[in-house]
Amino acid sequence: MLDANAFGNQAVTADFLEFGNWLANKVGNKKAAISIHSHLKFFLMLDERWRGMPPSDVLLEQVGCEGLRLARVPIRWYNITRNYVIGDQLLKQHVERERIQKIMACVPSGSDKELLTDYLTILQLRFKSGHLKLSSLRGNLSAAADLILLARSDGVRLIEQDHLDRLLKIKPGIACSLQGFVTFCNTRRARWQSLAIDRLQTETQRRVKLETQMIKLAIAANSGRDVQRSWITKSLTYFHRLRASDARAVLPIPDPAGNGWSIELHGVTYWVPDPCHLSLL
Repeated sequence: MLDANAFGNQAVTADFLEFGNWLANKVGNKKAAISIHSHLKFFLMLDERWRGMPPSDVLLEQVGCEGLRLARVPIRWYNITRNYVIGDQLLKQHVERERIQKIMACVPSGSDKELLTDYLTILQLRFKSGHLKLSSLRGNLSAAADLILLARSDGVRLIEQDHLDRLLKIKPGIACSLQGFVTFCNTRRARWQSLAIDRLQTETQRRVKLETQMIKLAIAANSGRDVQRSWITKSLTYFHRLRASDARAVLPIPDPAGNGWSIELHGVTYWVPDPCHLSLL
């Protein structure tokens, strides 16, 4: 195999040849001979950077999720033959970090970027101390970026109360994620009027939006679409005021009469109606 001459490390050369044989046994010699060249770049990277397969966290940091997708065949081979595993938790954390990078890239350079960068530093300190999950960090940062971008779309230098109110009217569900950024902004506003989240108004807007979503789901259910999972999640949030993250993990049990479902969560049994048995009038 001519491609094997491109490597400087014997271990990588041996891996590449063994991978080629595995591929040939799997898809046939002709197809393997054509596709093996598309995997050469991955093995060259292993040879040049690490002289072999690095730890999974090092590989993930270097190639990212897109790189893993492109190299899924050789990585699968390493998993089968070398028990090489990229853990789900590690992958989830990297996905969150890539999302955080994309959020930061959405805000143009200048004072806005500096503001968001300073806020990210505070969030990262809370994450490192164990007071904040990485997914919550990303959610808080995304909410802050939304508010910054809304204010800048009006061409103003300072975030105003109107921007906060407008954003929460559009996305009432991000109120909790936005609270930290509001507090952060208020500490930097000096003599400017402080921002404030109207909790009652936001909750009212959130429930109105949720009710609209449930009506759409009920209409879809009555037209024959399977919306059970979404309906139950939103029903537990709307009727019983449970968190959506808790509601998604439930196992519904149909009640004997067929009018809805019973759901046990944290030792408590809740009931939600079947949308096909509800009147929308």
